[in-house]
Formats: sequence, C-alpha cells, structure tokens
Amino acid sequence: MGLLRMVGVYIIVVLTQTAVGYLVGGIVAQRSKGLELPAAFAVVVLLAALYAKNLYRSVMQAPRIGRPSAAFELAVFCALALSVIAGAIRFRRRTLA
Repeated sequence: MGLLRMVGVYIIVVLTQTAVGYLVGGIVAQRSKGLELPAAFAVVVLLAALYAKNLYRSVMQAPRIGRPSAAFELAVFCALALSVIAGAIRFRRRTLA
C-alpha cells in the first residue's frame, strides 16, 4: 500500500507541475509580445537553476525509501520545461483579457 501511495503522489506532482508550467508559459507569452519564446526559454533556464540543487542532491546522496530518484527529478524537470514552452507557443497570439 505504501508503494502505491508513493506512486500516486508522484503522478499528482508531475501533473500539477505540468499544468502550472503550461499556465506560466501562457502568462509569460502574453506579457512579452514579440519575445514569447526567448522569455519562455529564460523561464526554463531559471527553473534549471532551481532544480539543479535537487538533481545534484538526488544523484550524490544514497537512495532512500521515500526520496525520488534522479531519473524522477529529471523527468519532472523535463515535463515542466516542455510545458512552459508549450504554454508560450499556445498563448503567444492571444491578447490579455
């Protein structure tokens, strides 16, 4: 039961971060007309700097039960980065409401 709960929590984390990343990409695209993709890539670089500590910690420390692996951390970052870029591409032609 513990493993099933942990997998469920990981799935919720990935889905939530993907949805938030998509919305952040949309907001960035709406706020920076003409520079949508460079602004989205700047957000991705900022996220990479923030995730570097977590990824380093998960690679260098011994794996423990309950702590996500390095592969999971990398997958979450990739999903978040791609969703920011997808949100910027999707919302770059819309106007602010």
